[in-house]
Amino acid sequence: MITGDKKITVECKWSDNLPKSFIDDFISVYQKVFKQSDKNLIDWFDCKFLRNPMGASLISIAYLDEKPVGIDAMWRNDIGGKVAYQTVDTGTDEAFRGLGIFRKITEKELLILGKDVLIYGFPNPKSFPGYVKFGWKVLGCKRNVIFTGIASYEKYYEEDASYEYVRWLFLDSKKKIYYIRKRDQYFLITPTRSKRIYHIISRVDEKTALLFENKSGVINIFLMSKLSKRVPQKYMFLPLIATSEDCISVPFWKLDV
Repeated sequence: MITGDKKITVECKWSDNLPKSFIDDFISVYQKVFKQSDKNLIDWFDCKFLRNPMGASLISIAYLDEKPVGIDAMWRNDIGGKVAYQTVDTGTDEAFRGLGIFRKITEKELLILGKDVLIYGFPNPKSFPGYVKFGWKVLGCKRNVIFTGIASYEKYYEEDASYEYVRWLFLDSKKKIYYIRKRDQYFLITPTRSKRIYHIISRVDEKTALLFENKSGVINIFLMSKLSKRVPQKYMFLPLIATSEDCISVPFWKLDV
């Protein structure tokens, strides 16, 4: 795409073969788009993409001439033993929006990944319309459901996070994560923005729970429901979009952190 006398190009690279300059470009756009100034973003990138035990992710950057202006990542995060990628960290520098950068990145990513893998995501309100226009399927949305005990958990959560997954992704997470114990079972929880309400991430075994601090006295605890087929027009809570309906069972703990 040409804008004036300048050309937009997209570079996609696998995370197991990234030059430092490419990582630096990705993080520079991420900082602008998501208003992040955290000095530990290199550690975040390393944990999320370079130490992913499931395999390499596809990292994409759009350049206007040689200036990085847009980013996206197809983050390797398998579902039910099938190779799958979650679209994450999608953003365009505010000064360069409206130039078709999102579409250009996504088209190239889908061409590289092909049709034999699952691709899904939980877009925010800004990126959601773009995926819909692109033709991705809206499979429904997840909602808050009050946690009333083990039976309510088992009604909505079909799969528990493993010790290996938790240790990889949550142990060094920026999110505050605690554990609670209900009867003889353990659950990881994280506070919402209100700080008085907590979401259950997953049930875990004792070994995994003890990696975190215990949080006693928590009252307002919510689960994420299974997908609701009814999708509100004006407001969607955690919509799930995908290129295939095979992605319909995505556990809450797979959500990008």
